[in-house]
Amino acid sequence: MDQAVARVTAKTLQAVLLEKPSARAPLHSNLRCSAAELLGRGFHIWEKYVDIPQVVMGLLDLVVHYKSPDSAHHSSTSTSNKYSKFASEVAHKALNLMILVRPVTMVATLAKEVAMFLASQHITHAPHSSLQPLQVGVNPPPSTAGIITPSNALLPTAKIEILHLVKTVIEKCSAQVTLQLLEVMDVVLFCLEQEQIKKKNLLDLFPVIAKLPNISYSPKTRRVAVGARSGQVGIYDLRQGKTQMMNAHSHPVTVLLFSDDGRMLATYAYGDSTLSVWQLSSSIFGSTPQPKLVNSWPAISSSSPMAYSSYIRLEWSGTKSIILHMPGGVECKYSL
Repeated sequence: MDQAVARVTAKTLQAVLLEKPSARAPLHSNLRCSAAELLGRGFHIWEKYVDIPQVVMGLLDLVVHYKSPDSAHHSSTSTSNKYSKFASEVAHKALNLMILVRPVTMVATLAKEVAMFLASQHITHAPHSSLQPLQVGVNPPPSTAGIITPSNALLPTAKIEILHLVKTVIEKCSAQVTLQLLEVMDVVLFCLEQEQIKKKNLLDLFPVIAKLPNISYSPKTRRVAVGARSGQVGIYDLRQGKTQMMNAHSHPVTVLLFSDDGRMLATYAYGDSTLSVWQLSSSIFGSTPQPKLVNSWPAISSSSPMAYSSYIRLEWSGTKSIILHMPGGVECKYSL
C-alpha cells in the first residue's frame, strides 16, 4: 500500500475509533466497530501512523464497557445490549491480532501505561514493580484515557482483559518477548489481586508463566526471579510487596531456577557462558536481603546457535549441586 494512503487511512480509522460518543456516532456504532476490526487486521500497516497507546486503550474501553456492571447497557434494551456485546467482541479480537503481530510493541505499551497509572496515583514505590521510582518533584503524565472511561479508571477495570493478552503472548510469542520479561511480570502482578498474590501460589493464579525458562517462582519464600536482557535479575518478594534488582551477568539471562527451599538461585547467561549461584536468605529483621554470590563457573560453551538457547535448562540436585542441561543432551554438574 502507498505510504500516503496508509497514513491517511490509519489516521481516519483512529479518529473513528476514538471519536467521543454522540447521537451521530454512538459508542457501539457499526462504523466504530468496523474501524476497530480494521485496526486489528491491518495493525502491521497502520502501526507507524497511529498513536498506539490511544488505540490500545480505546479498544480496551470497548471491551470492558460491555463487561462492566456499571455500564448503562445492563439496564437498557436488549438491542443496545447486543450492540455493546458485539463491539466488545470486535475490540477483543482486534487486541489479540495486534499482540500476535507486534508482541514487543504491545507489551511495551501495556507496561508503560501501568507505570504511568501507578505514578499518577502517587505510588512512588509501586508494589511488585521493577520500574524506577518516581522522581521527587516530577509531575508524571497520566495514563492514556479510553473513549469514554477516564485514565484513572480504565486500567483497573481492564485487568482481566490485559491478563488475557499477556497469556496469549506468552503462549504464542514467548520467544519474541523473552527480553521483556520484567515488563511482563510488572503487568501481571499489577493485574492480579494483591491479597491473592500474598496468600496463593502464583503458578495457580497465572500458570502460563511456568513456560518461561527465565522466570522462576519459589512457593516456599513467595519470591519470583526474572532474568532481564541487561543481565540483571529482578527479585519480586510477593509477601512484602518489594522488588530488588541485582547485577548477575554481562549478557541477557537465559535461564534461572530457585532451589527447592527458595534460598538459592542459579542463573545462566548464554552470552557470557557463565553459571552463577546466589544466596537469598531472609534477614532476621524481615528486611529484603542482599543477594550473595556463592559461586560462579565458566560453563561449557554450546556449539548450537543462539536460537536453540530456549532448550537450555537448569536442575537442582539437592541443595549442593546444580545441573546445566544444554542442547543435544549435554549435561554438566556443578557442586557448591
